[in-house]
Parts: sequence; structure tokens; C-alpha cells
Amino acid sequence: MTDNSNLPAMAIIGASFSQLPNVFKGVFLYFWPFLLMYFLKDYFLISSQSVGLGNTGWITSLISILIFLGIIAVQICWYQKVITKQDFKYSFDKRSFVTIGYSILYGLFIGIIFSLFTTIFAFMSKEGYFSSGFAITLTILSFIFCLSLAFRFILIFPAIAVNNTNTRLKRSWELTKGYHMKLFFMMIGFTILISIPPGIANTLLINFGSTSTLSFLSIMFILNTLSLISLLLIAEMVGRLFVFFHVPNKINEYL
Repeated sequence: MTDNSNLPAMAIIGASFSQLPNVFKGVFLYFWPFLLMYFLKDYFLISSQSVGLGNTGWITSLISILIFLGIIAVQICWYQKVITKQDFKYSFDKRSFVTIGYSILYGLFIGIIFSLFTTIFAFMSKEGYFSSGFAITLTILSFIFCLSLAFRFILIFPAIAVNNTNTRLKRSWELTKGYHMKLFFMMIGFTILISIPPGIANTLLINFGSTSTLSFLSIMFILNTLSLISLLLIAEMVGRLFVFFHVPNKINEYL
């Protein structure tokens, strides 16, 4: 594996954002059914609150489950598109369930370690070993530490997308050795950048979204569209990271 200084972080981020027109096109060309399901879920949600439609909870729950399963498959297929450079083809198959399983492990990994740190710091603060403010600071730092470790396993998901059974927890950890901090800042920085537009839309929703059903549905449509775009942009970047860590000599073809 190449030295970590050779990871073209900014080039990968730039190449990912350069695909924004294709991502935007893909959202409306391929994923309009999901936008429709989002719209129906939000419609039933706001209608039950504004006009008192009863028994809509199970409908919104069912639609939410369908969206969740569909979005997982969307990201898998987009990973495949990025890595193989083939045309996008939507497919819901066993890869989705494998991804769900590893996502649960991913969440448990972060949750268990973070909970352990939180419990220790809370106990030490209660016993007077240090102040509550210092305990909060240590808790935040421990969460950042947990995230930095979790990013070492990020290669698992694009590997599932291209049916690479060799790259799982151990292999992803080995491949990313020496890239700990660079991966952390890449992922955090990229996430912050793609979170800005949804954050603005969410602020608009809080301030103006409840004035009418139409305004709520309009802003939620924008927010849901931006969420899909963000998801695909993450797939663009992580897909390129997968290429770099497996065939670094070909990364320039993806930049």
C-alpha cells in the first residue's frame, strides 16, 4: 500500500463534487419513486396533525420502512456505478440485507464504545475526580475518537456493492492502516459540506414549514431531495476511496 501522504484527499473530494450534475439528474431520473414515497409519508403525517385523519400511523410507518430498504439499495447500486464505471442499474438483492447487517454492527461498535466512555466519565465526575464540564469535554472527544475508528471500516460497504467478499472488517482495517487521521478529516469535512444545504432547508422548515400544508410539503420535498443528493455524493467519495485502497494505481482514472 502507498504511503498515506499519497492519498489524494482533496482530488477525491473535488472529483466527487464534480459529479453533482449527474447526481442531481439521477435523483429525478431514477429515484423519483422514492421522492413520491417521501411526499406521501409527509402528506399523511401533516394531514393527521392538521385535519385529524386517524389511523395513519401504520401507513407512515410502512412507507418509512419501504423508503429505508429502497434507499439502502440505491446507495449500493450507486457504489457499484462509481467503482465499475457502468451505467446505473437499480437492484434490490441480498446485498441490501448484508449492508443492513454490517450497518447494525457499525452502529453497535460506535454505540457500545461511546457508552462505555460516557459511563466511565460520568462515574468519575460523580465521584469528584474531575468537574462535570471536563467530563463533557472528554465525552465529546471520545465520540470523535469512536468516529475516527469507525471510518477505518468504511470500505466494507462499497465492497459489498461490488461483491468483494474479501474486504470486510479485518481487511478494511488493514487497508486503512496509516490513514487514520486523513480519513477522519476527509469524512468529517465532506459531511459538513454536504450538510449545509439540508441544514438551511431544515431551518426554513422550522421557521416557515408549519404555516400551511403546502409550505410544509414543499420544504420537505426540498429537504428529502437534498438528502438523496447527499447520500449519493457520499457514495461518490467512498467509492473512490475504495478504488484507492484496492488499486491505487488506477485512482487517477476516477479523478
